[in-house]
Amino acid sequence: MCRGWPIVCACGLWALVSPGCLFRDRDVLPPEEIVARDPRPRPEAKGPSPAPGAAPGPELESAYFPHNPAPLPPVPVERRPQELRPGPQILSEKATVTATAMPTAKAPPPDAPLVAVFRAVLEKRPHQADEWLKRYEANDRAALLALLSLAAGLGEGDLDRLPPEELACTLDRLATLLQSLRRKAPLTLDKVCFCRKIGGFGRYETVPAGHAFQAGTGDRPGERVQVYAELRNFSSRPRDGAYENVLSSTLELRNERGACVVQLNLGTFVDRSQTARQDYFLNIQLHVPARLPPGTYTLWAIVKDVTPPTDGEPARPRSARRSLDFRVVAAGHGDANARP
Repeated sequence: MCRGWPIVCACGLWALVSPGCLFRDRDVLPPEEIVARDPRPRPEAKGPSPAPGAAPGPELESAYFPHNPAPLPPVPVERRPQELRPGPQILSEKATVTATAMPTAKAPPPDAPLVAVFRAVLEKRPHQADEWLKRYEANDRAALLALLSLAAGLGEGDLDRLPPEELACTLDRLATLLQSLRRKAPLTLDKVCFCRKIGGFGRYETVPAGHAFQAGTGDRPGERVQVYAELRNFSSRPRDGAYENVLSSTLELRNERGACVVQLNLGTFVDRSQTARQDYFLNIQLHVPARLPPGTYTLWAIVKDVTPPTDGEPARPRSARRSLDFRVVAAGHGDANARP
C-alpha cells in the first residue's frame, strides 16, 4: 500500500491541473491558433489573396461565421384577392389635364304654327289661336280653325256639350273647307245607271238588269235612253252674286273589239244657282243611233269640269269617265225584255 500512494497522489494532482490547461476558452485563443487547431478543411476565400506576412482580415471570420447566410427556400403564403379601391391620383407639375366638356342638352325647337294653334285651341285660348292663324292666308284660316276645333272636341268629348250656335258656325266653316278641297280632288262619276224616269238628285227609276234597247229602222233612231250619274268633287266659282258650274259631256259607243262606232258630243252646260251646290247629278238622254246594228256594246260617259278658276288660282282641268254595258236588239223584238 505504501508503494501505490505516490502514484495516486500524482494522478490526482494531474487531474486538478489538466482541465485548466487542456480546456481553455475558445474565444480567448488567438485566431491563428484556432485555425491551426481546427481539423476542418479551410474554404477558399473569394477575395484577393492577402500579401505574405499580412495579418488575417475579415475574410477568415466571414468564411467561418458568414454575415449573409444562404437564404432559406420561400414558404408559400396564401394571399386573398383584395378589392381595388381608387385612390387619390397625384399629378406631377408636368402632367396635362384634358377636360372633356359634357354635352349640353339642346333646347327643343319651337312649335310649328299649326301645332301652336292646336295647342291654343286645346287650352281654350282663342285669342292666341287667332294670332297664330294670321300667319296663314285669309281663305285658309276659317278652315283650319274649324278642323282644329272639331279635332279638339272629338278628343275631349265636348261635341255633345257644344251650343247649337257654335255647331252651326263649325259646319259653315267645314262647308267652306270642303268647297276648296273639291277643286283639288279627282272628279268622280258615281251611281251611273240606265233609268226609265229621273226626278232629281237621288230620285230615279232604273231599268231592269239586262235590259236590251231596240234599234231604229232606216233613218229613224231607236229607243230612248236615259242615263243617271252623280258627280262628285266638282268645282264652282262665285260670279255676279251667284255660283256657276261649267261642265262638258261626251258619249262614246264602242263595239266588242273596243272600236268607237258612235261619238256624241253633248256640248257644254253652264249651271247657275244662288247657293253653292253641294250635290250634282247628270240626266243624259239620247236615242239609239239610226242604222246601228244589233249587238253588244259599251257606252262610255265622259264628263269634264271646265269651270274657270277664281282669281289667282291655276287652271286644273279634270275629267271623269264610267262605262255601262249596252245591248241593242232589232226593232220589233219587244219580247227581248220580257222576264222569264
